[in-house]
Amino acid sequence: MLTHRPREPLTLGDTTFRFMTAAADEALATARSLAGDADVRIGGGPTTARQFLGARLVDRIHTVAVPVVLGRGTSLWEGLEGLERSYDIEAASTPSGATHVIWTRRTSEERQRP
Repeated sequence: MLTHRPREPLTLGDTTFRFMTAAADEALATARSLAGDADVRIGGGPTTARQFLGARLVDRIHTVAVPVVLGRGTSLWEGLEGLERSYDIEAASTPSGATHVIWTRRTSEERQRP
């Protein structure tokens, strides 16, 4: 987990959370080495997600848009113009009004598509 200050690891059940202050690529390399063959998942707010997306380190992202008053919060997409050209995008709305959007990175051949 990326953090602003050093912390000792925290173990909950079978999961150990390790905290570090690092760039996105360094944090991902550390997580991959610790995960072995398991998936690495990134959690956090828009600022953290934007770091990983901007560095093109994300293979799949699941976002949820919830209807709120516009103008509040931090934009996930700021500075990531054109990102959608590298991903296939699926969206589904729920009765509550939330919209789930799943972005899956295209292979290099697929990226040639518009």
